[in-house]
Amino acid sequence: AKVPVGSDQTHYLHLIAHAEPVEQLLNAVEQSGGEGIDLQKAMVYLMASLPHIESHTNYLAQDPERKQVVDQAKILLKRGVAAYQLLSTMAQKQLQAQAQAQQEQVGQQMELVERAKNAEFQAKLTEIEKKFEIEMIKQRSLNEARAQKTNEQMAIQRERARGDMELKAQRQAAEVQIQAAKADADIAI
Repeated sequence: AKVPVGSDQTHYLHLIAHAEPVEQLLNAVEQSGGEGIDLQKAMVYLMASLPHIESHTNYLAQDPERKQVVDQAKILLKRGVAAYQLLSTMAQKQLQAQAQAQQEQVGQQMELVERAKNAEFQAKLTEIEKKFEIEMIKQRSLNEARAQKTNEQMAIQRERARGDMELKAQRQAAEVQIQAAKADADIAI
């Protein structure tokens, strides 16, 4: 989930805390070429983590003494973007491979139809074709429903993160007001 980065945070410590798991994921992606990695999970994690790391990096960039840390974070961000692009390309290729496999299945079914010579065999093949079409429609519908559900879940996560950020900002503002009131009370005494 996205968490807002505020000016009152210890950006160096937060950057290190967020960078370590991203570094581990990037190493795994780079070593395996993305093979054997849950593409969707990794992509969602990078989509959430990279902007957060970038926010901490932007705050740290204001401090010239943190130049080395900022440079390292920028390299990590570049690697993260490259890994995300690789994973995205792999996900697209997977979808294309699935579509091609389905087309090959259709092609095999069509060959069977062409071989049919007699009426009884033709009737059986027609029945098989219809079942296959129904299964294809079901599979397509299922794939569309899964894609829609994934998109809806990602939208819900974004909304939840946005709400969490607003709530945290409100809490931080309230905490600042409380601290200011306490300081004013201490000064008045």
